[in-house]
Amino acid sequence: MTNFAYLRVSTGGQDLNNQKLGVVDYAMSRSMPITKIIEDKISGKIDWRNREIGKLLDKAVKGDVILTSEI
Repeated sequence: MTNFAYLRVSTGGQDLNNQKLGVVDYAMSRSMPITKIIEDKISGKIDWRNREIGKLLDKAVKGDVILTSEI
């Protein structure tokens, strides 16, 4: 089982650090250490299948957990 953190911002002016802090704090408070952090800096206009989340969902297996700050 792998615990992924998926973080996304849509512009270069936005920062992933707040999302990362929130997701990691949430995971740690539930004894779910994050194994891999996936960061995406891409417009919401791009189809999700062409973003890192699409790749992540393609390789995820039963039992994996994907944490995100929001959908």
